[in-house]
Order: sequence, then structure tokens, then C-alpha cells
Amino acid sequence: MERVKFPIRVELEYQEVNGHISFGSLHKKVLYNKSFLLKRYPQLTEAELDLLVEERIQRAIERELASFKGKE
Repeated sequence: MERVKFPIRVELEYQEVNGHISFGSLHKKVLYNKSFLLKRYPQLTEAELDLLVEERIQRAIERELASFKGKE
């Protein structure tokens, strides 16, 4: 298993209602160099790469939102 680091830019928008995040309003935009990674790792399909990136992003969002709750 190889560990790879690459930049992922995530723009996250959400609405806060009474000090709580409205998860129905959550919208994200994800940018990373997919074509480079697919060329670098030809054994990965685009769907597999998308899934790996999405899982990582979800963990980061959950961590960030948990820290947001802790600041209340």
C-alpha cells in the first residue's frame, strides 16, 4: 500500500440555523488534479479515485464540523 499526498481544494457552504449547521444546506465543491493522478496510478479507475478522495474529504469535513460544535 502506497501513501500519497496531494492537494485537494474543498469549498464548503452551509447554512447555520440557531447556532446549528443545517445539513440539508451543505454544498461542497472539490478540486484536485484528477488527470495527473489517473496517469500516475493507472491501476486506479476514475470511480475508485473519486471514492478514495470522497472518503478523505468526508473525514475532514466531519472533523471540522465537530471542532465547530466544540467552539459553541
